Amino acid sequence: MMKKGIVNRAQVFGAKGLDERDFPDPAAPPPPLPSSSTSHSKTQPALFSEDAAEGKEHMYQDASLEALTLAEEEDDGGALDDDAAMSKFRAARMKEWKERLATERFGSVEEIGKEDWVREVTEGSKAGGKGSGGEGGLWVVVHLYQDRVEDCRVLEEVLRVVAAKFKAVKFLKIRSTSAIENWPDRNLPTLFVYRDGELRTQLLGLKKVGGKKARARDLEWWLAQAGVVETEMEEDPREEEGRERRREGWRAREGRWAHGEDDED
Repeated sequence: MMKKGIVNRAQVFGAKGLDERDFPDPAAPPPPLPSSSTSHSKTQPALFSEDAAEGKEHMYQDASLEALTLAEEEDDGGALDDDAAMSKFRAARMKEWKERLATERFGSVEEIGKEDWVREVTEGSKAGGKGSGGEGGLWVVVHLYQDRVEDCRVLEEVLRVVAAKFKAVKFLKIRSTSAIENWPDRNLPTLFVYRDGELRTQLLGLKKVGGKKARARDLEWWLAQAGVVETEMEEDPREEEGRERRREGWRAREGRWAHGEDDED
């Protein structure tokens, strides 16, 4: 029988000197469990997300087309599980290759006549001109020459090598008197460099590219300084070679000193 004044569960346990919290009510609903998302966020961070995927660098994302092909041929199924990514990289390399082919369309030194000058040089070097691919101007390098001038033959050999390397630049040659009447031989060989229909720079003689000993790398450096080509060389190759010759001279002199030889000898 319930004593007078005892009306709830807490009072029942209290009348017996007990704490109701030590005796869970079997009829009471269970306490709510923490949500899986809340629990996950507090105990363990997400291992991967779309944002992370977008910014994640793939080991082959900058690989060349040849490297991609080789990797796919040699793959054992572990490194290249993401076929979609590899296909994306291959498509990007193919696009770059096609774009390069569209601009690297020359590769030799072609002869022109006076009647070709406007079409091949002035108009040809403008944006959208012949061979420009329609984007930006085209660099056109014109060699004014005469067979009787030895230095012209030196430069022509050099030009052939440079033209084969930088196929996005149009290299032409024309007899000097066909291009400019009474152009003096003392100015030969002459290079006129055009872009966007304008003369950007010129070279008179071989002095700036090494004289009669001019090489392809000397002309490449000169063209790079004019912005016509991009080169991997960090300085004028003639200056670099000059320092090396001086170093060799000092080493030879030190060798003679080490053996007690006099410089005058």
